[in-house]
Amino acid sequence: EVACLEAGLPVPAGGAAACVEACSRGEPAAARAARAFVELLGAFAGDLALIYDAAGGVVVAGGVVPRIATALPLDGLRTRFEAKGRFADWLATVPVGVLTAPFAALRGAAVAYRD
Repeated sequence: EVACLEAGLPVPAGGAAACVEACSRGEPAAARAARAFVELLGAFAGDLALIYDAAGGVVVAGGVVPRIATALPLDGLRTRFEAKGRFADWLATVPVGVLTAPFAALRGAAVAYRD
């Protein structure tokens, strides 16, 4: 919304889905909003990696991130993930992935239930 307002454009209805769709059409305000979201997500994931000592890796899951990845590169996620001052070298060794499998949580619950 902020990116649209700053560009003098109307705020589209439809939330994240509309933003991703507009981003895939190359609309600059949508691309700016998506990049800002990805960068904030990367910064937050880096914070969590430090808090939980996630040396084994971090997996970003959820519906919007894989859809954003089809419209623009997720380079900002990794850049902001590692931008933690004296911890940057350690964070550079932590793998970061994006979960793209649909219904992964339900599949995991089904396996846990079965076992």
